[in-house]
Amino acid sequence: MRFLFIVLTLVTLISCRKGELPVSKYYGKVGVTVADLPNSPSIDVYFEGHRLGETNGAGVITSFVLESGKPGKLALFKHATDTLIADTIITVPVNKQIDFKVAFSEDLGIKGFLASQPVAADSIAFQFIYDLGDTDYPSTSVNLYLVRINFETGEYDPVDSLMNMQKGRLYPKILNLPFADADGNQYFYLTALKDAVTGEELVPPSGSPYFVTTADTPGTYYILRIYNQGGEIGVTFTAI
Repeated sequence: MRFLFIVLTLVTLISCRKGELPVSKYYGKVGVTVADLPNSPSIDVYFEGHRLGETNGAGVITSFVLESGKPGKLALFKHATDTLIADTIITVPVNKQIDFKVAFSEDLGIKGFLASQPVAADSIAFQFIYDLGDTDYPSTSVNLYLVRINFETGEYDPVDSLMNMQKGRLYPKILNLPFADADGNQYFYLTALKDAVTGEELVPPSGSPYFVTTADTPGTYYILRIYNQGGEIGVTFTAI
């Protein structure tokens, strides 16, 4: 009787499981491209703390398969270190790939995600990194104000602003700007910084809070690194 009871129980369990639908899993991909900057190293790619692998080199897209529909943190680190370059929350779509472009150069002081959209031939694109250092400019976060010189009035016309820029991090917003006016005259852009907490302007020894942020090549995407140039506020332009 005991044997018969066990057999009947197993038959019942198997019968119940026959009616259950199998759990389906779907997959997509995430692609990572490292910008071709001086001495850019390989980058380790993690999702939710699990290492997916490393990138294949600068300028080459590397793809990783992930379960789709599952949100989690994508984190990029300098290869074989705990140096975080950039991170973001993603959800991979079914049978599709989402792509990211990242910049990392210790020589230039640049790290972070880059825009992937092309720049129009009559425009320029700016992405800023605030990297003034602590000696002369201790502010850990600043607000950036971009203006354009109006040569008819002599005034500075406001263009855009970036709030709460963190020191040493590439600001995520990209500014797409017209390169010239309708007559083909190039626009002249200037930038000023204010401490994000106190509102105080960052004024170098030269006495003017404004510094030049004008690029000469239309249709180009630039990373602008704001750095300490012997006490003055300097800017490097890196075309991507």
